[in-house]
Amino acid sequence: MNRRSAWPLRILALMAFACFATAAMRAPVTLHEPTGATRLVHLPRRDLSIEMPFRGTLLMLPPLAAEYFLATDAPETASGLTHLSSASLDGGLISKLYPRIADLSRQSRSFPTPHAINLEAVMKLDPGTIMVMSFLAEPLERIGLPALPVMLPGNEQGVVMTACVFAAVAGRSERCKTLQASWQASFDETTALTSKFSNRPRVLAITLLADGSVRAQGPSTLTGRLIERAGGTNIVGGSFGGIVKQPMLSAEQVLSLDPDVILISASSSVASAAAFVEDPRWRIFRASRLRRVYREPEGLVLGLSGIVETPIRLRWMAELFHPRELAPKLRVMAAKTYASAVNFHPSGAELDRILSVAANVGMADSGRFSAASLTHSETTTP
Repeated sequence: MNRRSAWPLRILALMAFACFATAAMRAPVTLHEPTGATRLVHLPRRDLSIEMPFRGTLLMLPPLAAEYFLATDAPETASGLTHLSSASLDGGLISKLYPRIADLSRQSRSFPTPHAINLEAVMKLDPGTIMVMSFLAEPLERIGLPALPVMLPGNEQGVVMTACVFAAVAGRSERCKTLQASWQASFDETTALTSKFSNRPRVLAITLLADGSVRAQGPSTLTGRLIERAGGTNIVGGSFGGIVKQPMLSAEQVLSLDPDVILISASSSVASAAAFVEDPRWRIFRASRLRRVYREPEGLVLGLSGIVETPIRLRWMAELFHPRELAPKLRVMAAKTYASAVNFHPSGAELDRILSVAANVGMADSGRFSAASLTHSETTTP
């Protein structure tokens, strides 16, 4: 069987892998690479052999491009970016961490958007694997290109599994084990603290779109699950959400929910929490009056995400939901996380940017994330 004709079988195997990923994470996951071109992904009760002749990876998935670089810590394994992936990385601190992104971005003009793929340019790169969002894989598969469909993680386990797939493709499977252990330890530590708290604020997580509309994060989304782990209660659901993961809400619906805390996603059109609470549409809300509205941290790109940064996001939520019970340790935790995971030692100004300190000035308890909080973070528990 030649290389081109073998790819449909590999894609079917990968689709099966995606279907069983969530269930598989209930037990330990092992990734290992035998000699030769074939890499094995081993899941409990299921073995998948995925042939990935590696000459470089083309990234065509803008929401996850940053996660690929952080999960692998191997920028040299990327052979190309689409324009949209490049745009999602340019301007973020990740470009300082991985200067190669700038080189890949200059080449990305050959790939205007994932919806208008320059197939000829892709073939010239001759990538060993093309990482692509699942709904964009079809045109590549049709001509036999080695597309690896990837879905956005819908829960904590999905984040880990996505990172492990990226690591396997890049030949860094052992790294995934290390990151997974660190992830689990951090999640367990935060959850052990928040599980003891009986007071759980009612939280609404939203994205403000450019047209002024509001998209909420339901309980089954990653954000919704993190809210619960951080000791909050996600109030979207029932008649407002139903089975819709990200329902659109009117201002009247938001008012009827009247949350204690509002989290604004880093990708929202509003630049700061203050701009939100001063808007006539939102200033009457309880959260606005109490100034418990927060713009989520920027992270290295646009929001704390992926196997490296999600534990930081969880601690950020927990400290805001329970400021009296938890010491301001987030800044120290973030610095240590980046240092150990990707050998990045952010300056004070860079940490301010990562944690979106300026975007939350004037909000209740937001000062705990500034440099001044460091005088207390190491001596106060928990």
